[in-house]
Amino acid sequence: MVNLKAILISIIIMITLMTGCITARTSDPVPALQIKAHPQYYTLTMSSVPGIGLTPAYSPGIDNKTMSFRWQTDNGHFLSWSNSTVRDLGSDVTTDDTTVYWSYKPGDIGSDKPIAHVCLELIDSASGHVIDTATLHIGWEDPYGVKVLNST
Repeated sequence: MVNLKAILISIIIMITLMTGCITARTSDPVPALQIKAHPQYYTLTMSSVPGIGLTPAYSPGIDNKTMSFRWQTDNGHFLSWSNSTVRDLGSDVTTDDTTVYWSYKPGDIGSDKPIAHVCLELIDSASGHVIDTATLHIGWEDPYGVKVLNST
């Protein structure tokens, strides 16, 4: 009888330890850096925004006071928008933790353009090292407008 109790207790302890080591994966891990885009569709005729707003989103443990954000695109350009003033930033710009806007030139309307690849690098300002990167793709929805296709 003593042996049976010891065996049952041992089995219960082993099962408890084994289940504690096995965890169910309910979702993919959240990347340290993401690009939040709004609106998802844009055309130059929209007067409410100068382009697709792109905002860096990152893990809470990252101190944005010691980081800079490098934005690059192979098609289109970035804009800043402050106090009703829009400024062209070009296709490669480094900013602090602010929203930039991606847009296309008016001459691109109606032309067949490739997908725009937007890359964001999170950079440690002190060392210059890239901490993380995120990408976003923007494609032509119709001759006059573009939409966010996906982001990673």
